Amino acid sequence: AWALRPLARAAYLLERASENSPFNFSFRLVYMELLRELGAYEKAVLLCNKLELRHVQLDSLSYLMLGGCSEAGFFNEARVQLRSVVRFHTGAVIDAGEWTARAFRHGNYLAALDAAAFTRHRLAKSLQLAQAKAEIPFLEALLQRHTLVDMQRYVQAYAVGVVPEAQPRMSLDEAARLSENMD
Repeated sequence: AWALRPLARAAYLLERASENSPFNFSFRLVYMELLRELGAYEKAVLLCNKLELRHVQLDSLSYLMLGGCSEAGFFNEARVQLRSVVRFHTGAVIDAGEWTARAFRHGNYLAALDAAAFTRHRLAKSLQLAQAKAEIPFLEALLQRHTLVDMQRYVQAYAVGVVPEAQPRMSLDEAARLSENMD
């Protein structure tokens, strides 16, 4: 109990700081991390949802909650966050291609190279995307399959690649190139 006292005090101070400085993103992130470490996932999930993470933030900050959501029983929340990461990556690859083409048309070659590098170095090697692709099928099975027969059909469909969640398998070389895009 004594060991938790400083952490509880820090949580209280961070909560007060977040309330008094509602636009200070740093206070809220540190508070969320502390809540997660204390096992207060419900409050951490609510705070994470208030952050309204968008676009690249989904990839670079999703690690804050993804690990603990499933472990704490927040399966639906984990599935929503994982799907958001996949949706971001799908859209970002399309957007980066369009942005690169537009930059070339306008003679802004440096911007075109930056967009291509972002796609090649950050998006293609995202550990968060790999985690999302690996965990979504399990969460779908857990949350959407209610009978043994339904589960068997899902697993069989997944094995042959019929269900949307059945992503191509990753080679060991691809897995070795993954990187954490944590900010």
